Amino acid sequence: INAEYGDIVLRKFPGYTAEWVKTITTSCMKNIGPTPDYVVLLLGQGDCVRKAGDLRPVTKAKEFGENLKLIVEKITNEIDITLERLIIISPLPVHTMRLQENFRGLTVDVEVLAQYSDQCRKV
Repeated sequence: INAEYGDIVLRKFPGYTAEWVKTITTSCMKNIGPTPDYVVLLLGQGDCVRKAGDLRPVTKAKEFGENLKLIVEKITNEIDITLERLIIISPLPVHTMRLQENFRGLTVDVEVLAQYSDQCRKV
């Protein structure tokens, strides 16, 4: 990717769900500055990864997909960018053994993660 301008919006705010990001997308896009060459979305981990003791239910994959679709629509409506310049990265693959060894207390269902990836492909 050859891009002239780049910025990261909502960096260092782990735990945000797609539902929450959906509600702030318009204001974020209005404050983004010059039209970016590309927009990259990495969402879903806040929806499907839980720390020990976190009793929030995991977001259903279909609901995540619906939220993601609305986020994409809001982005393309707010800034002059085509779908070809919008990149969606699904929640990162998780190796269960490494998750248990390196991130004690986090839980994730790899089947749910695969469903999230399917929703990203659909959008």
